[in-house]
Amino acid sequence: MPIPITLDDTNSLISEEQNYNIDELTHILEHGITQLNEDQLTIFNKVINAVESENPSIFFVDGPGGTEKIFLYNHCIAHTVASFGIASLLLPGG
Repeated sequence: MPIPITLDDTNSLISEEQNYNIDELTHILEHGITQLNEDQLTIFNKVINAVESENPSIFFVDGPGGTEKIFLYNHCIAHTVASFGIASLLLPGG
């Protein structure tokens, strides 16, 4: 049986998820999607369209190391958080 997760300050999973680099997220937002290559931009647009249209979707992004998959993920997350105005909910104390 799974161990229940409580929403308190002692939960290491929640604490870990709230400890992200705000400066890095801001940098991603400021530079926008102009840094994505053609393939990344295609994936980015599909993901964002699915999110904005509330169309449940699953995406699998595969590629060898060094193809900037995490760069793409960070752009998708930063854009989604900013678009939906939920950044304040993700910040500690928000």
